[in-house]
Amino acid sequence: MSVSAPPISDTEPADESSPSRVAAALAWVDQRLETLSDYINPILVKETRQALKSQQFVLWYLLLLAGCWVVTMGGLAVIGPAAYYGAFGGQLFLWYAWILSFPLLVVAPFSAFRSLAAEQEENTRDVLTVSALSPFQVVNGKLGSAALQVAIYLSAMAPCLGFAYLLRGVDALTLLLLPALGVLASLGLSLVGLLLASLTRLRYLQILINVAFITLLLLLFYNCFAVIEEFVDNGFRMYQAEEFWLGLGMIFTAYATTFLLAYFLAVAANTFTSANRSTHLRVAMLVQQSAYIGWFAAVWIYDRDADIPIVMFVFALAYWTFAGMFLTSEGQVLSPRVRRTLPKTALGRQLFTLLSPGPGTGYFFVMGNLTYLMLLTFTASVFSRRGGPSISGVPLLWVLCVALAYAAAYLGLGRIIILLVRRVAELSLFGGFLVHVLLMLAGGSLPFAIEASSSMFRREGFSYLDVPSPVAVMLHLERGDLSDVEAVTTGVIVIGAATCLLLVNLVLAAGELRQTRLPLPQRIIEDELAKAARPVRASNPWGDTTAAPPTQDAAADGA
Repeated sequence: MSVSAPPISDTEPADESSPSRVAAALAWVDQRLETLSDYINPILVKETRQALKSQQFVLWYLLLLAGCWVVTMGGLAVIGPAAYYGAFGGQLFLWYAWILSFPLLVVAPFSAFRSLAAEQEENTRDVLTVSALSPFQVVNGKLGSAALQVAIYLSAMAPCLGFAYLLRGVDALTLLLLPALGVLASLGLSLVGLLLASLTRLRYLQILINVAFITLLLLLFYNCFAVIEEFVDNGFRMYQAEEFWLGLGMIFTAYATTFLLAYFLAVAANTFTSANRSTHLRVAMLVQQSAYIGWFAAVWIYDRDADIPIVMFVFALAYWTFAGMFLTSEGQVLSPRVRRTLPKTALGRQLFTLLSPGPGTGYFFVMGNLTYLMLLTFTASVFSRRGGPSISGVPLLWVLCVALAYAAAYLGLGRIIILLVRRVAELSLFGGFLVHVLLMLAGGSLPFAIEASSSMFRREGFSYLDVPSPVAVMLHLERGDLSDVEAVTTGVIVIGAATCLLLVNLVLAAGELRQTRLPLPQRIIEDELAKAARPVRASNPWGDTTAAPPTQDAAADGA
């Protein structure tokens, strides 16, 4: 008797196999990654593809691996069986760190520099500027590509660093701190390269900057070996000192604030001349000054040395004078694009007008910060010295006022000269900076030039011919060459001249300070409405999309 098998029903659900579930999961992940890729910076994608496919990157990556292999094999051959008993990891780590420092300090920064310089050489920088990408996206993409290359170099070296730690002779803190410092230095130098590549479009200046930048990178690489050796040999001693961590904190703060300032400088150099390129820089300067004051206050509280506030003011005076040379060289006429970003309310104009672009606001922005620093320095000096604070018998407040007056006079006179020159000829931002430099050199060297030109003016000690030179006056003041009458007379001359120039600049900046916010034009509102419309996903191989009609919420946001 035969038994027949039961019929198979077509409606019975089939069991899902394991490979189909994995394929579905991978498809889901791929879809999510594809959606995420739409938000990635297109400049980063472009630069990363070009960099990783270039022969230069492949060459340096292979050389890095070859160097690690040679050091590892050669080191083990030299050490031999003693590796079981001795501590030889420090020597291997020293060579590993030195090999890694070349791609971090030379290859990656120079690649970032060339990536932006090549845009100018290939005549694509203007296309990049007028594209839909913002200057922030351009700089972020170039810098992100350099950071990705640094990460690849570091990942290739990571097993070797771990191997050196297993051989003993190097502590874990050094193993983590040195590569971290190398990464920070590489990112900072890459940003400097982007900034230098953005400064000029003249071919011969680009060649000069190219040579100067690669020379600087090679010098840093040459000198980094001594720093690496010091950390490897004496790192465990340095970590026990409180001054080391205090100095490291100062260096990191200076690095972070300078990185922020250089980042906004690179963004400003890659944007339109009619855009607001000054507000972000001034905010970054205020952040850097706040960090600067905070660290000097911490050192002053820790040490209570009466000279610390004076040293702080001297460096701050040089910093703001240098920054003022650029800020007072900006264009006086604000474009409609900039005026549409001015504060709306009267309170906002009173609080934030000095952050707006313009030579007048830049001049008074510098003077306001220097006045604040002068009062802060005098207050700290009063608390440091129970007697009246003075320098060589001259009251400290008088000396600080004279130093501030020199900065106000030279910056104010330079701004007036720049305005007069621009009435008859075109003068760029760097041209205005050059006017300031020549003016300060002329005033500072005038006494020495007069003495060198005629024997009848040669004398020892102070003379009123030294008044135009702030360096000569301060040197004579420190040596005690000025009598009470000469000190008072010199101060009256300098402060009087600075006050007159300050009033003239106030009159010239009146029109600039009275500028108000412009309304948004209708065509820009329509463009914003068009951007707010979400495109429909492409339904054919050519990628054609149709824009969805803007909603009321999108129209309100765009307006």
